[in-house]
Amino acid sequence: MPKYSLKEAERKDTNEITPVELDEALETDLCLLWDMAADKDVASCLMKHDIVALTKWTIDDSLAPRLTVIIIQIITATVNNKVILFSPHFFFLLCLFC
Repeated sequence: MPKYSLKEAERKDTNEITPVELDEALETDLCLLWDMAADKDVASCLMKHDIVALTKWTIDDSLAPRLTVIIIQIITATVNNKVILFSPHFFFLLCLFC
């Protein structure tokens, strides 16, 4: 399995860090989650399991540009839900993208 984290790549002591492609199965699963994220129950579950922290990690440390795009689309689909707009995590999420 490829290493998707910048921190994992830095341990190799390489001077040049190259982008990593997502594993096909992982990309398929994440795209399914992206499709489901607009559902209010799925959105609530994602917030309970700290999708905000995962999004922050992805933006900060991911070596896979496709992973970053998918995670941002998942969080976008999640916050389009009125239940999430009034959650305590929403303000933090808003600050994350500012």
